[in-house]
Amino acid sequence: FRSNGQDAPVPDVVTPNQNYNDAKSALEAAGFTNVTQVCEEAQPGDPPGTLDKVVAQNPAAGSVVNKGIQVTLSVRKNSCP
Repeated sequence: FRSNGQDAPVPDVVTPNQNYNDAKSALEAAGFTNVTQVCEEAQPGDPPGTLDKVVAQNPAAGSVVNKGIQVTLSVRKNSCP
C-alpha cells in the first residue's frame, strides 16, 4: 500500500541488535528522516549484549506510515540522565 510515495513500512531496527547510529542509517535509507532517541535504563535480567543497542521502536516494524512521521528508538543505557 502506497499513497503518493509518502507511505512506507518501517524497517525492523530492533531485531538486528544495532546501535542507534546504524539503526538511524537504516531508517534514513528507507526514507524515514525524523528519527529520535530515548534512553531506557538497563535493568537486572536484561538480555546480555543489549547495552547501547536499540531495544524498542515506535512505530513498530512493518507499520505502514508516512515517511515524515517521527520514529522513536529506545536505546538501553547503564543510566539515563
